[in-house]
Amino acid sequence: MLGVEKLKSNHDAQVEARVIGAQLALLSGERKIDQARALIEEAGKHVTQLRDTSRTAGEFHYWKYQLARATKDYATTVQEAEWIVKNRPRQEYVQAALITLALDVERKLKSAQDEEKGKLQKQAYDLYRELSDAMGTTEEILKSKKNAAIAATRLAKYASLVGKHSEATKILETLVKIHSRDARYIRMLALAQFQAKNFDRALELWRRLVNGLKKESNGWYEAKLYGIASLAELEKSEALKEFNQYKLLRPNLGPPAWREQFKELGKKLSR
Repeated sequence: MLGVEKLKSNHDAQVEARVIGAQLALLSGERKIDQARALIEEAGKHVTQLRDTSRTAGEFHYWKYQLARATKDYATTVQEAEWIVKNRPRQEYVQAALITLALDVERKLKSAQDEEKGKLQKQAYDLYRELSDAMGTTEEILKSKKNAAIAATRLAKYASLVGKHSEATKILETLVKIHSRDARYIRMLALAQFQAKNFDRALELWRRLVNGLKKESNGWYEAKLYGIASLAELEKSEALKEFNQYKLLRPNLGPPAWREQFKELGKKLSR
């Protein structure tokens, strides 16, 4: 038994020495990539003898991950990120790996077929949920830490896409409080509130956009459409008046990109 432990200790020392060397090579001003690669390859011959839960194994996989990033080896970067998230060596390593995996899912979403999108959106939600939990979502954190704000924004986006509208609105209310004049956040919150059927708040936000955006711009037409649709859920007769006023000024109901949606809204209000 003592011999086995001694052998494991030897493997541990072999991996640790090479990983430290690879780390120094990667962090050097000259970026000694070839040297780092050779050391990681040597360490890899011993790391299989270590438990995945060992500190040294965690260091090996993290620096192999960093080497893959430095050399733009995308497949290995994702593979090592998956190992890190599964085995959780250190919190800062896990956060870096979560970002990699979340961005990988978003990359897949860009070319995904419709039947694949739901599953990928749920994966993105889960990853950004964990990342935001780790980074924090309080007003103070989102105001002072850019990465936390980015993660929270992405979490809100995917929360809405997977139907968790209340969660999305909670996050976005904080972001709008911080960025009170940012039309992008106001729009995201307005959509989330509309989807959550909080029509009073949605109407307030859409009207804010109508008043703040350039008139006749794409965003202005969207805000006008959703504003009337929100009002229709609260007071249909008032929504019909507002729609008729809009139609009086724009008999063709606006540009082609929005015309059909305004037509459908008009039909709904006339029933």
